[in-house]
Amino acid sequence: MDKVYHFKGKTTQGHLKHMTDNQAGFYSEEEVEDTPPSMKPSETKKSSFQSNFALSNSANLSDDQRIKQRGANEQENNDFEEFTIRSPSQTVGYNKPTHQHSNSYSSNLKVGPNSLTVDIKSRFLTNHSVSTVDSDAEARRITKKNEIIDALLSHPFRHLIFSNSVTEATFKKHLTLTYRGLVYARKCLKGPSDKFIKSKQVAVPDPKYPKGKTLLLDLDETLIHSCSLKENPDHIIKAKSDNDDKLGYQIGLRVRPYCLEFLQKLAQYWDIYIFTASSPTYASAIVKFLDPEGKYINGILNRSNCMETKNGFFIKDLRIVKGKDLKKTVLVDNLAHSFGFQIENGIPILEWHQDKNDLELKHLIGYLIEASQAEDVRVFNRERLRLIELSDSRVEDI
Repeated sequence: MDKVYHFKGKTTQGHLKHMTDNQAGFYSEEEVEDTPPSMKPSETKKSSFQSNFALSNSANLSDDQRIKQRGANEQENNDFEEFTIRSPSQTVGYNKPTHQHSNSYSSNLKVGPNSLTVDIKSRFLTNHSVSTVDSDAEARRITKKNEIIDALLSHPFRHLIFSNSVTEATFKKHLTLTYRGLVYARKCLKGPSDKFIKSKQVAVPDPKYPKGKTLLLDLDETLIHSCSLKENPDHIIKAKSDNDDKLGYQIGLRVRPYCLEFLQKLAQYWDIYIFTASSPTYASAIVKFLDPEGKYINGILNRSNCMETKNGFFIKDLRIVKGKDLKKTVLVDNLAHSFGFQIENGIPILEWHQDKNDLELKHLIGYLIEASQAEDVRVFNRERLRLIELSDSRVEDI
């Protein structure tokens, strides 16, 4: 197995002891959206008034009239089931409401020897307590929702989600994850010396037509998500074993929406490489699936090129890539601690697992095209992303 180098954080309290308890466990957890239980239509009883009234008046009708009357009552019951009240302030639907007997119904009845007329709708409106929408509560709910939307739009770090829309829960989770990764990197990490890095540098293949700017992309939860075969993956690919080329294993794979478009477009502006903390065979299998002809991705940096902390976190020191100018190098990763040695070269992205409506890669294209025109991407990111400013914030302010 590849040798991994360990570096301890420069703190007398350890890597994370300075952080509060509720800040612990801050690295990527799979997002689960709570789905409210399905609403089942309530079961209701048949109208007691209708059944009692029919019994009390059947004596006055012939057999033929009673049969016709039962048919008329059944039709009226059907009319009840579809009845809907609409007003400027509310719309209330009724599904087989329960009716209760009341003496006040008598004013709505006209009974004769050969006819029976019942004002169903009037009786229903005047004599039944029905469930109505609390317009004030609904208005408060809408107002609160609008306040949340306005708060997100005006949030000083809303730009860290690149798509146009985001839920409050998703935004807060991403912001908190990014914040904690940055705080950890700045307060706990101490990078290896330039001399050591120089001895460990690796050369990556140059593209046929170099752009002179280097785009490093994380793999898991950034471009793809791997899962077990029991989780119904979109694709199943085979990877070689790390220990024996004759053996292999299967990878369940989901590809983030717009991944191919993202690679195709940005290959015109950047020299693209994968920088992952996963194993070489795993990364190679996925890259071969994403770019089988090697048109867009020029090389892979894997776990052996990362630095591992004593806590087991993998840090991607961008100095490890030989011959690449940091003024023209960026790393896109869902975990901010990954670029903890060069924060201003990093671009945090919302982690992804399976959302088919995700638009982060699509909207990130524009940002990266603009960044490719910058003289120094570190200055560009510093002014646009303001990650140092975020890390200096108080946790209660974010």
